[in-house]
Amino acid sequence: MRKISASIIAFFLFTTIKAQVNQQDSLALVDFYKSTNGSNWTNHINWLTASPVSDWHGITVDSNNRVTEIRLYVNNLSGKLLPSIGNLTELKYFSIHIGAVSDTVPATVGNLTKLSVFDIGENNFTGTIPNSIGNLTALTELDLGSNQFTGTIPESIGNLTNLTAFWLEYNQLSGSIPASIGNLKNLNNLVLEHNQLSGTIPESMGNLSKLGNLILQNNELTSPIPASFANLKALAQLFMQNNRFTFDGLEMVVQAFPFAKYSPQAHIPIYSSLGGKDQFLQVLVGGTPKNLLFEWYNGSQLVATNYIDSSYQVIAPGKYSVQATNALLPYFVLFSDTININETFPIKLISLKAKGIDNHAIIEWHTTNEIHVSSFIIQQSIDGVNFTDIGEKDAVGSGNNNYSYVIKQGLNEGCYFRLQVIDIDGSKYYSNATELQSSVLKSRIIIYPNPAKSRVTIKGSHVEQATIIDNNGKIVLKKSLNDATNPVIELGKLARGIYAISVLTNDLQVKTEKLIIQ
Repeated sequence: MRKISASIIAFFLFTTIKAQVNQQDSLALVDFYKSTNGSNWTNHINWLTASPVSDWHGITVDSNNRVTEIRLYVNNLSGKLLPSIGNLTELKYFSIHIGAVSDTVPATVGNLTKLSVFDIGENNFTGTIPNSIGNLTALTELDLGSNQFTGTIPESIGNLTNLTAFWLEYNQLSGSIPASIGNLKNLNNLVLEHNQLSGTIPESMGNLSKLGNLILQNNELTSPIPASFANLKALAQLFMQNNRFTFDGLEMVVQAFPFAKYSPQAHIPIYSSLGGKDQFLQVLVGGTPKNLLFEWYNGSQLVATNYIDSSYQVIAPGKYSVQATNALLPYFVLFSDTININETFPIKLISLKAKGIDNHAIIEWHTTNEIHVSSFIIQQSIDGVNFTDIGEKDAVGSGNNNYSYVIKQGLNEGCYFRLQVIDIDGSKYYSNATELQSSVLKSRIIIYPNPAKSRVTIKGSHVEQATIIDNNGKIVLKKSLNDATNPVIELGKLARGIYAISVLTNDLQVKTEKLIIQ
């Protein structure tokens, strides 16, 4: 009797629902209610009763008795979605935001081609995003964020050309951002943070001329950043921190979008050429060489400060790391991994300088503990990256030695020089690169960071003196620098405020600029 009664009740409910809405919609609603534990919803008023379906909580029905909206956000849904959800083919709005619905998204959601809003954010969906989602070409808002999706972002996303907002944050998505995303030219809001996305930003992203909010933080994205990125003129908010970006592209970003958040980034790897006679460490950071500063540490001790060139020649065992900064990004530091060097090597330490006198360039270098060196090839570059051979100097081959080489040619400001060292056995390695410092060319003095906190660096050569003056015209710091190159000025206990800093070179040139201490 109980089975007969239950069957009669089920038949009555189905007959009642069928009379109110399209049959395939009625069956889909019953499936949906049962598969998402409707009896435990926070609000399930009138569901599966004789009341009109339009009176069921969260349901909207049109004049043709088709279900057009399901709005059940923050309603304690759980369970899963069944393939029959794809039968609601007149659905225009679907939201179950904030719940505990899990399992995969059925591919049949691709049947819902009239959907304008598809919002399943903050649930527990797993598996991949179905490729069929690219069928939903009427979508203006797509929220898949805060679930447990894996796999890649499907290329079919590029079909959703009416999309204005796309949320994918806090999932476990991997792979690259598909190039097809550049098709979404109506997109205003794109949130991809806290995934495992890798590779570079696609060139096509520069097509998103209406994009106002771009959140990329906490992924594994890498440089270079495409030049087209600067085309995003509508951007008002940009978060890029906690990826694997370097200066290769960030220089452009900070100039085009001064409001961008890009610090910190992941530690950069140290590449080692240890073995044989090539005892060098190096990092790759991109960017414009003349803007770069590298500070090498053995443990907590600063052991070398290099401009332009990132390489460091190991002279003692220890745990080495480097901090790289860029004059265009004054508050940003690229930190490296730490590499443990357990051996002591016979090192040829090379100290290289290049200076201009009377329209000639004089290259000078000093070697320490020179061992089995045959010769030095002098190389020149205009960009600090691509070098050509311009001369050769025979080596003494042992001990500590001083060398020089004269280049009798016109000088160009911004020339770089380095040495290629040739050993007796034919092996080769390189010195750090150095920029030409000339007393006959206009001195190039750059003071950074500015604003500053605890210290400033004066990038330039033949610096004799630095003076800091407060707003009342009082000298608050004066330091003799004795023909220094790239000196660092410790600001000590100077109060926050606006000052003037004046730098005097040994050819009596003076550079004065405003200095902000924070």
